[in-house]
Amino acid sequence: MSTKEDSALAKLKPQTNLSISLDGFEPLYDQAPDGKQLGLPQLAKVAVGILTWPIAQLSKSERFKKHSVRKLITDGETTTAIEWEVIPDPNLGMPTMLSLRLLFAFCKLATEYKKQTGTRPNWLPIPSWNQLCQQLGIEATGGNRVLLKHHLNILHSTLVSSKRAFKTNSKAEGISDKFILIPSIK
Repeated sequence: MSTKEDSALAKLKPQTNLSISLDGFEPLYDQAPDGKQLGLPQLAKVAVGILTWPIAQLSKSERFKKHSVRKLITDGETTTAIEWEVIPDPNLGMPTMLSLRLLFAFCKLATEYKKQTGTRPNWLPIPSWNQLCQQLGIEATGGNRVLLKHHLNILHSTLVSSKRAFKTNSKAEGISDKFILIPSIK
């Protein structure tokens, strides 16, 4: 690891032994046509994509049920099916808006790291739970730290299936794959 990467890690002030895999965050690091890094505007596109295709469940009574969206797009003579399905962990349930706020905080940390080092790490060390509470604008109490750990586990165990649905570029066809929002925690 270079000195530049070491100083960037120090600025993130990781005080936990946890880090998350950045395997699902590649769209944040796509290059613009002029070769410049897209950074926060790209993060906004990912956020719009996440809000377009629902991941979070707002209803407590529905939090253990999968939800699906299917759209048929007709372009001239061809009809294309676009499908989106979110499958919750049977014990933890669906992500909520707090889960998404935590996911966006990780996206922001990954973007800051990329900006500081010029490289995308395979693993992103997460800051202390107190710092995450502060970043999310919630009080850093023991209960809130436990709540954030719980929502990290929800993000780690929610399966998303996309068939041409999730896009980060208006010209892209859309991702057709199954993925987990936070694929690995170590």
